[in-house]
Amino acid sequence: MSRSGCWETFVHYLFVFVAASMAGTLAGCDSRDDLTILVDTLEDAHPDLFFHESRVSFDRAPALARSAMLRNPSSTGTFRAIAPLVSGIGDGHTYVSPYTSDYVRFRDHGGLLFPLELHVEDARASVTANYGPGAVPEASEVTSINGASIARLLANFRRIENGETPVQKDWNTTQDLRELLWIGGFRAPFVITRRSGSVSTRQTLSGCTIDAIHRSDESEVGLQRFADYRLTLDATSRIAVLTVHDFSFDGVDKWHRFLLTMLHRLRQHRIKSLVVDVRENTGGNTERSDELLETFAKHGFRDFSNVTTKISRVTKTALGHDRYAEIYGEDAWDAVDGTSISSVATNEVEPLAPERRFSGNVVIVTGSGTFSTAAIFAAAAQDSRNALIWGHPSGGFATLYGEVFSFELPHSKLSIGVSTKYLVRAAGGNAARGVIPDRTFRETTQRLHDTELDSIIASIARYSK
Repeated sequence: MSRSGCWETFVHYLFVFVAASMAGTLAGCDSRDDLTILVDTLEDAHPDLFFHESRVSFDRAPALARSAMLRNPSSTGTFRAIAPLVSGIGDGHTYVSPYTSDYVRFRDHGGLLFPLELHVEDARASVTANYGPGAVPEASEVTSINGASIARLLANFRRIENGETPVQKDWNTTQDLRELLWIGGFRAPFVITRRSGSVSTRQTLSGCTIDAIHRSDESEVGLQRFADYRLTLDATSRIAVLTVHDFSFDGVDKWHRFLLTMLHRLRQHRIKSLVVDVRENTGGNTERSDELLETFAKHGFRDFSNVTTKISRVTKTALGHDRYAEIYGEDAWDAVDGTSISSVATNEVEPLAPERRFSGNVVIVTGSGTFSTAAIFAAAAQDSRNALIWGHPSGGFATLYGEVFSFELPHSKLSIGVSTKYLVRAAGGNAARGVIPDRTFRETTQRLHDTELDSIIASIARYSK
């Protein structure tokens, strides 16, 4: 379908915006100015805007965006107008944030939000948490919200969410669900249709406040569920599970202490196999993931085989010499704006001495929620033969566009990110795919009964006997 057709369908089915009275308006020239800045920055900074769609299609998008802006001159209206343009690039690290100032104002003043967390697999949405009043059975399938089918919502959200694949777009949708529904005009009460087994039930939910969500996140269960990283040991089977939810956490010293303590505990309990679970890890800093890989690597490893950097006047001006050179190097600062430079990655990390690392077997579990640095981590371990990959293909590509340059549009205050590098995995190749597991298991989520992880642990236990 053409971009124009996608946009018309999107508007017709989803964006029946009913909150204009809540939205801070922008002058038409302000919205158009934001659009110009966005397009100019994308063209200036991104290594290849047209790897996924044609130049003709991209050039047509601003006209469609300008037309959409006229219908709703606000922060939310600007998001609605430009999100399809950014999404069409097909890059998981080039994005426009749905946290519009209009939505944040509504949220922070006690507005009622969609209360459920959902896990999407094969266009089916399962309940993983409920922050509002009224019982909703965990793992029941939600089939519609306020009359819109989940299949239709996912199809429409894929046109505005960033991502490399439909799987990644669906995952990002679950992370941004409340914002996307609000932007689409969905308001409390929320009427859902849900299915448990063969029984279908219609239920009305009053919604929840952001304070209720934060209280749940900060509860003992929430802290356990969303902790940056945690280690569990089974001394009987001699299997340990390390769950890492992201690599962008604060507290580097704490991370280093945790890794040393982890190695001590693995030795103390004579653990034979380590399972590293990154199924719900959307990335972060490769220095942190390299430090983890180093704790069990028996062979040298590297994250990339080749890196291409787009030389950008915009990023140089925004970052200044010192910061720009720190990220991209002095050669990039001296290079001609608008060109690209490539370098062969030679910074292989040598393995630690055997007594300083874990010497048992390692399995890394990937899934639809494995993106960015987490996918890089899994690919580096696989390419260097330092771990087996089990589970489900990663939602993010192993060879990818990254090194995000972030900025804010001056009038709508929307947060934008744009990739500035093309990063080729250690084994080489530019295949547009995620990390492919050595062994595939049916995907589940940590937030439901985790039959996938149970199966993996059982398989390791059988192998270890």
